[in-house]
Amino acid sequence: MGSLPDDQLHKRFKFISPNSGGVSKQKAKKCQVYCDSFSRVASALNLGIKAGKDWSWLDELNQTQQWRVVDVERAYFALNT
Repeated sequence: MGSLPDDQLHKRFKFISPNSGGVSKQKAKKCQVYCDSFSRVASALNLGIKAGKDWSWLDELNQTQQWRVVDVERAYFALNT
């Protein structure tokens, strides 16, 4: 089993640290940039789907889905493990 998501975030992006006692304003800003980047990717993928691109993904029931931010994040970590 892989490390916890916060451990992975800290390792890759250095803004969340386990047992750090909270998130500073600087770390919160970095977290916002991180979240916004995945949001932009999800939006771009969904715009591509609307334009006819086959960019949807299949869920566990083999049904096509549009992208949510959490889906993009999961795909990112799946590709980078």
